[in-house]
Amino acid sequence: MTNEDLRPRIENSDRGITLNRSLAWTMLVAILGGAFWAGQTITALQGMSDRNAKSIADIVGSQALDRAASKADMAMIIGRIGTIEQQQARADERFSNILSYMARIDARLERMEGQP
Repeated sequence: MTNEDLRPRIENSDRGITLNRSLAWTMLVAILGGAFWAGQTITALQGMSDRNAKSIADIVGSQALDRAASKADMAMIIGRIGTIEQQQARADERFSNILSYMARIDARLERMEGQP
């Protein structure tokens, strides 16, 4: 053991609180190490935050594209439905005409059967 190991590391004197060299260097290295660690952590968190912000922007952009595609698909589906409704209306009209024509044929047949 050296003489320095036996002396107190912190002294309160007329000049104020004094630290011996080994404690002062230990504290300085610890403070610098903590500052370096904090800087690295903040830098890593900022990088993750930037990546997350970019991911969120990408997702929002893809959702906007999906909404636009969905609106286009919806417009196309509405157009198809309109076309099908028109075709169905025409088919209904044709069916109605066929039924009225058959009713006339039936009426004529009844008249023909009623004649001696």
